[in-house]
Amino acid sequence: MSRRDIRKASGTQSFLDLARSPGRLLRSGNGEADMANLREGLTIAVSAFMRTRVAFRQGRLLLCAAAPAPMVWEQYRFILGYQAVKPLAPPYSVTDAGTVAGRGAWNVDKYLFRAADLVAGTEVVEIAVPAADLAFLSEASAWLNQQRPLLADSPCRSGCWLGGRTRERRQGYFKMT
Repeated sequence: MSRRDIRKASGTQSFLDLARSPGRLLRSGNGEADMANLREGLTIAVSAFMRTRVAFRQGRLLLCAAAPAPMVWEQYRFILGYQAVKPLAPPYSVTDAGTVAGRGAWNVDKYLFRAADLVAGTEVVEIAVPAADLAFLSEASAWLNQQRPLLADSPCRSGCWLGGRTRERRQGYFKMT
């Protein structure tokens, strides 16, 4: 899957994204456009920090309804890019946990990001997502729970990360097939 196949959520746009293509500011105004893209079968990337034992780790959540794992977290590593893949098992639930605080909170901008508890299957993960994407993420997780049985055999339009072709990540957790 190439980087062009992934659409960034409206709250995930960076200054460089807007400098490269100023039209993105007009196209991606809110979470409704993101939900429409997700319903069409596109892969949506949401910037996310995941709390580990020590700190928040920078990465992104990839959402695609037709993938074997509809929600996947990829850790970002300097120079290497997105490397470690962690599939999150359904059903999903996202609840707002307030401002980002606690150990490792220095790594996250407290004014742009909100802490949230992501329940994926039996696992509870603490994440920090852009405040503008929190409502979209909770709506998308509820929609993914409803659509999961219906879309199990349909292919994802953007060539999902866990289906289609085989590739290995240098320091990833899984060999992708």
